[in-house]
Amino acid sequence: MNRKLTFKNNIALLVVAFLLLGALYYFAVWKPTSETIKNYDVLLLEDQLITAQAKAQRMLQMEKVIKDNEGKTTGLIVGYNNLQNEIVELNRILGNADTYQIDFEDATVDGSIVRRDIRISFQASNYESAKDILQALRDGKYKCLLRNVQMTAANHGLEKTDRISVSLEVTFYENVVDSKAVEGLQEYVDIGN
Repeated sequence: MNRKLTFKNNIALLVVAFLLLGALYYFAVWKPTSETIKNYDVLLLEDQLITAQAKAQRMLQMEKVIKDNEGKTTGLIVGYNNLQNEIVELNRILGNADTYQIDFEDATVDGSIVRRDIRISFQASNYESAKDILQALRDGKYKCLLRNVQMTAANHGLEKTDRISVSLEVTFYENVVDSKAVEGLQEYVDIGN
């Protein structure tokens, strides 16, 4: 059956062809391109860069404060075996952390001073909280020295707060009142800390 198409049929076929081409263009070109452009929006990248720079600046400030106060200690040097009071003080200070872990090493004696090394790791909800905890440790009731402080920030995006993980070593100092009290303690050996 050979039938000639009328002018109306040709127009209808032309309209259908344009609609099919338009749909093909929309789904094959326009939509993927729009999504790609949205994913690479420069403004979003600039916001992320500014946020990352601000976080890096805060970390540098914290490191500067720690470096400026490194070696400076305050507090009391009390008689040997003040461990229970030191634990209470640590618990009070670290109570502001989200989580914490404390590992005690054996006390060592160095002349008339007993050194008690403690490894501490904790997580704080933000930079300011971590800074406050470190300052409270530094300015605590008992003389101590903070060493090997390491901070790590976990970025969870702009909607959530950063979680700061901190690990450090603290050495508490106690004095020897009675040499019999420290019998059996190992001598302190400086290993370069």
